[in-house]
Amino acid sequence: MGIINRILLFFFSLGAMALSLVVLAACIGVLPESVWLNELHYALTRPETIAGAAVAFLIAFQLFCCSFRRTRPVERESGEYLVLQNEAGAVRVALDAVRSLVEQTASNLPGIRLARAKAYRVHSGSGKEAVDNLKLVLNLSIGRGLNVNEVSAAAAKEIREEIREVMGLSDVVLDLRVTSLSDAALPSKRRVV
Repeated sequence: MGIINRILLFFFSLGAMALSLVVLAACIGVLPESVWLNELHYALTRPETIAGAAVAFLIAFQLFCCSFRRTRPVERESGEYLVLQNEAGAVRVALDAVRSLVEQTASNLPGIRLARAKAYRVHSGSGKEAVDNLKLVLNLSIGRGLNVNEVSAAAAKEIREEIREVMGLSDVVLDLRVTSLSDAALPSKRRVV
């Protein structure tokens, strides 16, 4: 549930509690019948009552519709991803390190001119069913004249193997996108002197 719906729920709940207290006071006789009946007749003739009832109906309808919506998984592009949790402690890997690993692995493959990666920690579910998954989005620039399917399949295979070897993860979501086909020469490797 989003922040706006939470605010609406807060005010709607306050209004429902106040209304239930007034009805309770009228039922047990704290408010004399002549007083609340006179106030009720007056309120029913006011245009503000119609506007308030319309707003309350719209808020109730919005919250009713929210109860049937699915919650989306939360994707975070910064932070860390938990790789291992045991009695000795937790092993966490920064998402920037994962991104760098994927970019280096893809850049070393033949036919790939440029690789830009994004790593996301996707949190879905709640309570004990909550899980974190790793999602990788890789934008590739491939050399012209090469088979896009073969190059992207080789890149996906190599990246999955590297993630499995380095981090021990086998169920990584990988989204490969070929963003351009280029005739540019491969970037030259710098020599350390």
